[in-house]
Formats: sequence, structure tokens, C-alpha cells
Amino acid sequence: MEHLNTLKEHAPNVDPIKLEKLLSAAYALISPELQQISLPDFPVDNLYAAALILERNPNIPVHKLLYMLYPYNTFLTRDHIKNVEAILHNLDIQINPKLDIALRNVKFVENQALVDIDINGNVSQFSVACGGKKSRSERKGYVRTEFQTQLLNDLLLSHAVGDFCIVGPKGCGKSLLVEQLAGLLGYTIEPIVLYQDMTARDLIQQRTTLENGDTVWRNSALVEAALKGHLAVLDGLHRIHASTLAVLHRLVHDRELQLHDGTRLLRHDRYDELLSSGLTEQQLEDSGVKKIHPAFRIVALAEPPVLGRGQQWLSPEILSLFIFHEMRNLSKDEEIFIINSLYGNISAPLHSIINLADQLRKSEDSTLKNLSSSLSTRQLLRIASRMSKYPTDSAYETVQRTFLAKFLPSLARRALDGASQKIGIDVPKKIGIFNREPKKIKCSVTNGVLTIGDTSSNIFKTDALTKVPDILFYDVPQHIRLLEWLLQDFLLGNHLLLVGNQGRHDGSVINSATNGSRWLENGEMILSDGRRIVPKHMLESSGGNLSSFIPVHDDFRMIVLANRPGFPFLGNDFFASLGDLFSCHAVDNPSIESELELLRAYGPDVPGDVMKKLVQAFALLRDMADQGQLTYPYSTRELVNIVKHLQKYPNEDLATAIGNVFDFDRYSKDVSDTLLEVLHTSGLPTEGVLVGRSKEALQRLQMTIDRKSGLDVSSPKHGKEDPENQPHVGGNIWAGGTGGRDTAGLGGKGGPYRLDKGHDVHQLSDAEKDDIPEHVKKAAREMNRKAFEERLKEINMSEYDAKLYEQFLRAVQPQIGALRGVLAELQAKKKERQWSRHQTSGELDDGKIIEGLTGERSIYRRRQELEPPPGTPPDQPKRLRLVVDVSGSMYRFNSYDGRLERSMEAVVLLTEALKGYEARIRYDMFGHSGEEHALELIRVDRPPENEKQRLQIIRTMHAHAQFCWSGDNTLAGAHHAIKTLTHEDADEAIVVILSDANLRRYGIAPERLGSILTSEPKVQAHVIFIGSLGDEANILLRSLPAGHAHVCMEVSSLPHIMQQIFASSLMQNS
Repeated sequence: MEHLNTLKEHAPNVDPIKLEKLLSAAYALISPELQQISLPDFPVDNLYAAALILERNPNIPVHKLLYMLYPYNTFLTRDHIKNVEAILHNLDIQINPKLDIALRNVKFVENQALVDIDINGNVSQFSVACGGKKSRSERKGYVRTEFQTQLLNDLLLSHAVGDFCIVGPKGCGKSLLVEQLAGLLGYTIEPIVLYQDMTARDLIQQRTTLENGDTVWRNSALVEAALKGHLAVLDGLHRIHASTLAVLHRLVHDRELQLHDGTRLLRHDRYDELLSSGLTEQQLEDSGVKKIHPAFRIVALAEPPVLGRGQQWLSPEILSLFIFHEMRNLSKDEEIFIINSLYGNISAPLHSIINLADQLRKSEDSTLKNLSSSLSTRQLLRIASRMSKYPTDSAYETVQRTFLAKFLPSLARRALDGASQKIGIDVPKKIGIFNREPKKIKCSVTNGVLTIGDTSSNIFKTDALTKVPDILFYDVPQHIRLLEWLLQDFLLGNHLLLVGNQGRHDGSVINSATNGSRWLENGEMILSDGRRIVPKHMLESSGGNLSSFIPVHDDFRMIVLANRPGFPFLGNDFFASLGDLFSCHAVDNPSIESELELLRAYGPDVPGDVMKKLVQAFALLRDMADQGQLTYPYSTRELVNIVKHLQKYPNEDLATAIGNVFDFDRYSKDVSDTLLEVLHTSGLPTEGVLVGRSKEALQRLQMTIDRKSGLDVSSPKHGKEDPENQPHVGGNIWAGGTGGRDTAGLGGKGGPYRLDKGHDVHQLSDAEKDDIPEHVKKAAREMNRKAFEERLKEINMSEYDAKLYEQFLRAVQPQIGALRGVLAELQAKKKERQWSRHQTSGELDDGKIIEGLTGERSIYRRRQELEPPPGTPPDQPKRLRLVVDVSGSMYRFNSYDGRLERSMEAVVLLTEALKGYEARIRYDMFGHSGEEHALELIRVDRPPENEKQRLQIIRTMHAHAQFCWSGDNTLAGAHHAIKTLTHEDADEAIVVILSDANLRRYGIAPERLGSILTSEPKVQAHVIFIGSLGDEANILLRSLPAGHAHVCMEVSSLPHIMQQIFASSLMQNS
């Protein structure tokens, strides 16, 4: 009641009923009952701002005000959102009511602006702070949409009472909207880019030196904005550390700030009180007291938090700082309207790209939704600009370049291709500029005009000839084609991003394409000395003061070279962070023809057959790197070095020249063996290490014959053992026969359990197998259970059979090393080093040079694994659950394609590879069959510790598959595994289901399995088909959601599949 009276005093003209609803909702959201489900605290203190908005605009709905203070859809999960909306419903607060806001007029009166706003047909007038300039016209190229206009009007409501934050995905137009607000109210913008290791000193004041050597404190852009009444735009609120942001609390809440040099900034009314008490401005200046301009405002820009990934930056502390506004991506119709307005009619390829962007954003699949950020509105406008100037008949190449699809994880690339094909973006018959053959593209210079293919440009003339690079560049067709793309983007004024492996000659491509400087995306940047680089059209902000503002030349460009993301090129994933700001190009390995042409230029005297063998070998190595069998993608640089060596020393042994490149790989036995095998396959010398190749055994094919016996069953029995192990078809005497009755075997009826003696299987029909008297079925079941119990007892009592386990271990030994390499890569990514500042030794921190002059010692920085700040919750381990198929069909068809043995080898492979990584990856394993959907094989708190325990697991799998009843519980097993894992607290949860693709026999539609795999956003579920009758596995692969299904007919490909799964999870975490 006391709080309500305070709000009434603060806003006396507000409807008391609306105030009561506001207050009731706020206290309900911080009640002890809701605190038990860990909801962030509601910012109760911000109710005063909401009351002021309501007083100025009486028709604004209560839910709108609550959502501006507590944007729960942005940072809460579905279940928590339901809890919040249930509370609002109980308080009779209408959720998402109709709201139409229209700006009628803005009139400048002295130091304020009077704004007329129409809310649902009722006009209200209120004053807002404004800048010192006249209202400016809309920026050139800005196209109004209804959504942006509504949001701009919302911002005016918040601007009238305080600071606000806009939360939206990158590239949706947040900065552009703030520019429109600043232009409307006559503000000067002070852009402040926030970054992860930014300190409070960077945000407030920094040390600098005068010309005479004296050190002084220089105000930051934020402080300058506060003193001059500008609009401070904090870009990247989601990136900055919470401890650094704490310095803003006093500035936001109290409009006061204590600077490092002793100066104190006061709110304008408190400063005026000091003046009215008799003090003069000069006295206050001498005392270090300065006035914060009443028009000063802070606008923060941020991207939404990633739910469930430990990236929740919207804490209660930050919620209390700002009023929040959500900004979504523009809809497909809105983007079409803008592109039509700017670039005219939309071509068919561009229309398909817009459809692809819309499909990715609306997708429920986390992989596709994560990819959608690469097709932001900003990137679509760049593509539209390019297509309007350089039309193309195919959208495929544009999509591949925009997403850098070559360097996407395999699952993400497959998902992107699937989504593209659904809307008609297919691989063109000819890949190249305008679908021309690469060899037809020529590069020439005539009369000062550079022409590449169909694109021409005048050669830039400069006086700084020493800065023009002089490089060795050969006209390789693939690079010439890429140069035409670069030249087109350069002429359009785009900034370029080239991504490739090390040693792809991307620097040579850049130097050949352009001579000149590089520039930032928006053409504006604040320098370390306080000056600002701005485009020419923004010079009016400086009033012509060129000492503080540096105009940008019209030909300024930024061209960025970056390594491909992922291991072994560790570091920041530049494309994921800033890729949509650039026109992106992948500098891929040259094709075989292009690479041969390049090598002939470097080594004209090297025999052609030697170069062909070298190119073939490196092509194989790169293919293996793409498949995850090698970690390092061998580049053209290594290949060129070999050829250059052979050209200079023609009598040198070829093996020695090759060895010079691969010397470091000799320290890894697995990599060394792989390299030697590839070299041998390509016909290159291996220094006698690999003298021959073992002959591979031909695959043994088995014919299955369905037959009807026409005979009855009597009583189940094991049957007589044939010491000569002869094949027995039909009958009811011998154990291990096929197509018989009563005895243990395969393909028959009435037997107690399955028994495989390695013979061809004669299969009775399912109808005949079901036509068995109940007393025979009961007797067979009792004998089955008894034999199964005896078998389990034998497993538990038997000693470790080293020879048997060694047989399974030897089969997957190389793959264990490969998978452990994948796991090591995961751990390396999790522990990626960062800059640690304020060190007493290391590399000199260029941001603290002045502090070093004053005698400070902590002026260095080092790359190291940063310890988490105090109070940070520890990282949870990854949670992996394996669900293996131990149904009867696994045993029954094992002799057909080895599926049960493959499944057992896969379990050995995974358990051996995960040994030692239990702290980072907690795993368990369940089996599913016709009678069990969750047969526990490995407990999460008791992973197998030794070979004996691992052998017991695969023996249990074999025994269960042999003795279980027919049927299929794949769906039930998958649903149980995924659903129960959602309740566990983990860094991320992954479910891997091993199945034999035998779903059609039991009438299971692929769509049902697909819906289960994608049912829980918190769990990444994948199914791996390790057996198939005919082409059934591939049919299922095409029917299930892209990226969630895999076919593994060889255990050797399992590490690659697991790498794809882990890489996909890393991508979604980024």
C-alpha cells in the first residue's frame, strides 16, 4: 500500500486501477513461490518510469508497460513464460492487447520537443528531451515500414522518461532505427562499441599525454555525451562483462558519476541547486563538479540471449537499468517491400533467397535457425544491391558464398542444402560467374582499364606507389573467377571478407584485386586520441571542426582475411561474429585443373606425371580432412613448396622433398600411417615404410530365402549339436539350423531362442511364424527366460576373456584415436585462451602505455585460460546418452550385414574413446528391443572402468539380442531417452540412437521418428542407422529431418559422424 501511494504521488494523474495492476503483477513476479523456479527478479524500482509513461499516455495498456520493464519472451523458457502469463491472466491483465501508436507531430520549444502521439485513437501530448540541432530529414536509403514506425513511436515513449535498450538479432536494423530517432529529435550520436574484455576505465576515462609530456585523463565518449547532451549508443550490451557494466548503475539511476581524475558529474537539478545556494559555475568547476546535460540519454543495443546455453546476460541488475524494446527480423513481405523500393523489381533468384531466409527464421530446427543469422536483412539488402547491378540466373552460388557453406560443419551444410532444395535452389549445371566456364574468364589491362570477365574498372592512380603491393600471381582459372566477384563487390562499395585455410593464396588474390585502404562497415569509428572518423555526410555533426572529425574518402574499403572456423585454426570465429557486415567469399582449394596449372607456373621443369601424383595425393588428404579423418587441411602452400623445391633441386630425391613438408606429422603414428597410405595410393615414394598393400577380402553375400514349411510344432528344445557344423534346413532335430521348427536357430518357428551357426538363412514367413499354439509359445518363452538367465549368470561369473575383447578392440583401434582427437578438440575449444590484462609480465598492452610512463607495473597482457569470475556457476559437463538397438533383428540379420557386431564395435569404440573424459562428458547407455524400451546397459554414475566391464556390456547386448522377443521399441526408446534427459542440468544434451533401419516391418512412419528427434529444443537427438535391408536406411535418411539422421555401414565412419554431431552442437553454442 505504501508503494502504491508513492506511485500515486509520483504520477498523480494516472488511473489508480492501472497502477494497482502494475504493482500487483510486479510483486507477484517476485513472490517466494515464483522464486523457487528461478525467475529473474522483476525491476520494481522501474515502476516509477512506467507510471510516468502512463501519466503522459493514459491509453497505453498495462501489459505493454509490464513488458517494457520485463520482456519475458526474450529471456525465459516456454514453461516459465506460461507461468508468467498465468499470473497476468489471474490479475485480469490482457496479454498482447491491440495497440496502434501513431506520431502526429514533433514541435521544438526551447530546449525540449513537444510530441503528439495517437494511441488507439486518443491523442496525447508530452515533452521529451532533444538535441541541440534541428530535426533532420530521413537518411537516404531509409524505407519506412509499419513495424519500424510503430517501434520508433514506442522509443519516443521510453525516451521521455529515461534510458532504454533495443534487443534484436544482428542485422535487423537496430542502429538504423536509433539514427532515425536521433534525426527526429536533433541529437548527435556518440557511438560506443562494447567488447568482452572492456574495463570500467575504458568506459569512463583513459590516460593520455600532452605535447609537453604531461599525463592527463581523457574523457570517454560516454562522459562527453553526458556533458554535451548527446545520445550515447552502447552497441553490444550482451558482450560486455557484468562487472564492467556496474559502473553505469549510478549514472543511470542517479545521473551522477565519479571520474578517475576526481571530477564529479551531477544531475542537472542538483547542480542547479548548488548554483541557487550561492556557488558560481567557476567555483564548481574549480572543485571538480560538472553538470550532466538534461538532454543526455543512453541507448543500449543488444542481441537476444541464447536460452539454455549459459549465455543469459539479461540479469536482474541489467533489467533494472533500462526500459526494453524488442526488435524482430523484418518479415518476408516487409523485406520485399524495402528491396522493391530501393532496387526495383525482384528477380527470381533473389526471390528464392528471400524465401530461404524466411524459411530458416521460422524453422523449429535449432541448426537451421542458427544459420538464419547469415541471411539478415542487412545481408539481403547487400545481395539485392549486387543482383540489381550484376544479375545472375542462379541463386546457388550466392547462397553458398553468403553462408561460406564450404566451411560449415557437415550436418549444418546438409541441412542448408536440404532447405535450399525445398524452395528450388539447386546446384546449377555449370558453376561460375553467370554460369560460364572458368577457363573462359580472362583478365586484361587496356588503356588504364582493368577487365576481368565481363566486369571493368579504371585502375586507381596513386602517388603512394611504395604502398602498392608487388606480388607474384599466376592466372589460375579458379582465382580469376573469384577476382571478378571481388571486383564487382569492390565497385559496389562493399567491404570484403575472405575466409580460407592457411596457405590458400588469399592474400595474393586480395592484392591483385585492389590497391588501397580498408574500412569499417558503417564508416564511423572513434580513435584512441578521441578523434572520430566519419563519412562525409556526417561532417555536419562536427560543425566543420576537422580537428575532431576526420572525413572518410569515398574509395575507402575494408578487406578482411580470416582463417576458416574450427580446429586447428583456433581463435575467434570472425565469420560467426561479423560475417553479415561483409560480402563474404570462401577461398577454397583450387580444382585439380587449376592446381596443376598453378604448379606448372612454379615448376615448369618438374615432370608432369610427378605433379599429377602430388595433386592427387593432396586432393585425397583434403577430402580426408573434410571427413574428419585428419585434423589439418593440407593446403596449396605445402604443395607449392614441394614443387618449388623440385624445380630448384631437380636431382633431389622426391621422397626427401615430400618428407620436408610432412616432418611434423611423423610424431603421430595414426597420422603418419594415413599419410603413407595416401602417398602409396597416389604412386608416390614412401621411403620403404609402406612396401605393399594387403589384399582386402571380398564382401561375403548371403541369400535369404522365404519358404513355407507346412509342418507343425511340438515342444521347444535346444536341439542336438552337429560336431561337423553342417547346414540344416527345416526339421526339428539340430541346433543352429535355419527355417526349421522347435529348435534354437534362425528363420524358423517355435524355437526357444536364436542361434547363429554361420549358415545361409532360410526364412519362414511372419504369418507362419505367428501360427503357433499358445502352450508351445508359453513353453518356448519359459525356456527362453531360463536360458537367458543362465547366460547372464555366466557373464557375471566368467573371467575376463582378453582374446575375445582384443578382437573387438583391434577392429576399432584406429577409430578410437580419431574419436579421441575429436574429443580433445572439443576440450580445446572449451578452454580457448583469451587475453588476460593487468599483468606484471607478458606482452605490452598498448592500451596502458601511458600508465607505464607514470610508473604503473601492471601494464602487460598474456594469452591464458581465464579463471571464471567469483560467483560464476561452474560449467556443466556435456551429457551424452547412447541408445543401442538390441532387438532380435540385430541378431537375426547379423550374418547378412554384420549389424550386431558393428553395433558392439561401436560401443567398444565409444566407451574406449570416452575413457578419461568423464569430467567433461557424462554418458550412459540404454538398449531397446521388442520387449524393452530402456534396458540400462551403462549407468551415468558408473561408466565402465576396465576391459572386463566393457566386455560384459557387449556380451549383454549380444545375449539380449539373441533371446529377446520380436518387436520394435525404437520410438518408445527414443522418446524415453530424450524426455528424461531434458530434466538434467548439463552444458548441452546429446542423444545418439543406433538402429538397424528396420522400421517399415513394424509399420513405423519416418515422420513419427522425426517428430520425436526434434521434440525437445534442449536435446540434440541423432539416429545412426548401422544396418539396412536393401536401400531402406537411405530412404529413411531422406525422410527424416536434415542433420538428424546418418547411415554408418562401416565402423570406420563412426568417428566422422560423431565429429559432425559435436561440431553441430558447438555451432549452436556460438
